[in-house]
Amino acid sequence: RVLCMKLVRCVVREVWGNADREESLTISKFQDRTHDERNVRSLLSIVQDELCLALLIIGQVAGNDVLSLEVLSEVCATIATLWGTSPFLRKKLYVHFEAIINGFFVRALAQLRCRPVPVDSEQYELNQSFDSECEIILESLVDMMCVLDITKDSSISTLEILFLAYDCNMNCPNVIARLFDELCLCCIDGEKKESRNVPAHLKELCAETLTVGLKCAMHGSALSGQRKEFNFDTLRQIKSKKNLMLEGAILFNEKSSKGIKFLVDNNVFPPHPSPKEVSLFLRQGISLGLGKVAVGGYLGEKGKSSNPLRSIPDYERDWFHDQVLVEYCNLFYFEQQSLLDGLRMFLSSFRLPGEAQQIDRIIQSFAESCGRQCKETINLNLFSENEKRATDAAYLLAFSIIMLNTDLHNPNIRPDRKMSLDAFVKNNTDYGREITDEGKPLPRDFLEGIYESIKLEEIRTEGEGADGVMTIDQWNDVVIGRRGGLHIADSDEIERHANDMSQEVKWLVFDSIGEPLIKAIHGFWNTNVGGSEKGNNVSLGTLEARLGMDLANE
Repeated sequence: RVLCMKLVRCVVREVWGNADREESLTISKFQDRTHDERNVRSLLSIVQDELCLALLIIGQVAGNDVLSLEVLSEVCATIATLWGTSPFLRKKLYVHFEAIINGFFVRALAQLRCRPVPVDSEQYELNQSFDSECEIILESLVDMMCVLDITKDSSISTLEILFLAYDCNMNCPNVIARLFDELCLCCIDGEKKESRNVPAHLKELCAETLTVGLKCAMHGSALSGQRKEFNFDTLRQIKSKKNLMLEGAILFNEKSSKGIKFLVDNNVFPPHPSPKEVSLFLRQGISLGLGKVAVGGYLGEKGKSSNPLRSIPDYERDWFHDQVLVEYCNLFYFEQQSLLDGLRMFLSSFRLPGEAQQIDRIIQSFAESCGRQCKETINLNLFSENEKRATDAAYLLAFSIIMLNTDLHNPNIRPDRKMSLDAFVKNNTDYGREITDEGKPLPRDFLEGIYESIKLEEIRTEGEGADGVMTIDQWNDVVIGRRGGLHIADSDEIERHANDMSQEVKWLVFDSIGEPLIKAIHGFWNTNVGGSEKGNNVSLGTLEARLGMDLANE
């Protein structure tokens, strides 16, 4: 693995490292070289679809004491190479780095500040091992923050690029806000009584990441004392709207009608929001803090019937809920995917409710959307050419897969009572003449493949958090979902904002990360925000005092 990743870095640097900054292997550069263009496109596809996922999956093993430091070092070096080699390559990987930064770097930092206080030698050794891994991870993060694209007119830092690509995008989570919040929390002692303090050398690396990020962001300019007035179509308005979406998501988690009403009252939604607008909120909202249980509950709800004695908002009516569910399913990109892969991706975006009727509604809508696009219909011709029959077959097979998943992975079911392969094949081979075309039962090897896939890898609907692992299904939902309609900001638009509105970008960055930075400085100076001394230690450690001064100076 180490040798493979070394070779990958050599290829990446050879193909993209010497590219002209203005052209960067664009199509025009290969107008007379169709073969070379095809090869570069194929290589880029491998980097996007295979390499980035492999790096994330391998990197997430950190903390489990099964990954060698040498392999982890190569993983981090490869990630840093992909980010820093070429602006062109970086633009093509914005979607993938969203998952890598949240699923790898942010997760590692969250685990770092939550390590338990060692009570025996075993826990002490585990902490020491994880500290060594975090040192490598933080060093690669420092390298990424050092990347600075300088042109004759302006300079764009990693901090600004990430902020514009994600934090100023309604479709994406606040990557910079989360990353800097975790870095700053690692600099503060005593945040959790049951957790140990972050070791000094790792605090220093956290502070270096913060300092380098700020230094590069402010390269070649200074924040003036005066702020100009900005028009509506500015990043500040986008950021303000996104903050309202975050508040609406919190209220939606408590009660769906409260969240939607808040968004209507604050002009995020129009006075009478359409089902498509609400479905987009449910689809995008997971990255903004919507709970998967809340999303699944709303999708499964029937809604309220009309009542002549009471005024009911459209978004609470039964027909509105039905249409939201249809629009929600249409937002998934099921083309060229098997029904099983589509179902895995679909169920990774919310938590199925517990009631059978609600599950039935959701799976029926999924089948109507996926059944007409999946490989079984388009490529394999396993489902009927009749659209209704194909939908019914997709529904029955999807429901059967969910039942199989529950049966095989429920610890309360005895092994001798779990569904066998033969039983699964028998139940799904032929759905009757009203659904299965005559002479076209589902092949046994096709159903065996589904059974073995579910047996080896459970469909998990739990949410991935800071301490959770991003699964392949969730990766597909992020990457394929962005391609299929939930687009990330255009890379050229990001550069235009960075060049034309550089001062505003810097102010917005500081507005987003200023509060945790101040807390981190107080943490280094061993003083609470209120000004009282922390514990009985009134002396300032030389290292922490210096780190606090460096960070305050930036």
